[in-house]
Amino acid sequence: MATVVVYEVPAVVNQQINALIPRDIESVYIFRWTCSQSFQETMWAKSSATTLPIINKSRCEQLPVPLPPLPEQQEIVRRVESLFSKADDLEAQYKEAVELIDTLPEIILSKAFRGELMPQDPNDEPASVLLKRIIESLDREKHIEIQRKSLGLDARNNKMNHKMMDNCRI
Repeated sequence: MATVVVYEVPAVVNQQINALIPRDIESVYIFRWTCSQSFQETMWAKSSATTLPIINKSRCEQLPVPLPPLPEQQEIVRRVESLFSKADDLEAQYKEAVELIDTLPEIILSKAFRGELMPQDPNDEPASVLLKRIIESLDREKHIEIQRKSLGLDARNNKMNHKMMDNCRI
């Protein structure tokens, strides 16, 4: 639809070269107004089209322009620009938060393995000692299992293996 650009000179021009030349009007105010949904809807309603919608000079001149006094225009521009600045800041914070959330599982796991998620009790044994005890316990269990199998005991239910029983004669 309407392509609007603000130039270094105080004027706004669309692709039909219909210029809005502000005199005693804040050019950024006119620019922001032309970007508004209200202006865009008005442009579509006033446009004519065979292949590409356009708005000719006479129709452009008939467009209603909401024009408050210059100090009010300047205040509107100041507030709108301030809100756009805040929106940009919020967008940047949002992007940072998304990046942080994406890396959060990795950070939590890293801290967990370093023992930084909970306060550490100085009386707790070191992880290396605990790990050694676990390995020794597993080795003992494995040794017991090997002994049970060699005696024909079923480790799952502590009953003698039936094959062993068949070979026994009393």
